Amino acid sequence: MKRLWDAANAALDVIDAEIAQGLPEPEWAAQLREVIALIDEPSPEQDDCSPYLDLNNK
Repeated sequence: MKRLWDAANAALDVIDAEIAQGLPEPEWAAQLREVIALIDEPSPEQDDCSPYLDLNNK
């Protein structure tokens, strides 16, 4: 989950740079921002590849 969170934020960083250059924000980016705003940032323990994976599945 943590990796997905990081990837989504990285994608939005790219979009923000494009917006700063005058390009319009894609609809999907606005939707992604709305979803991220509803979710608390996951802890490193929630990373699918973390050593705590067994704890995540209980």
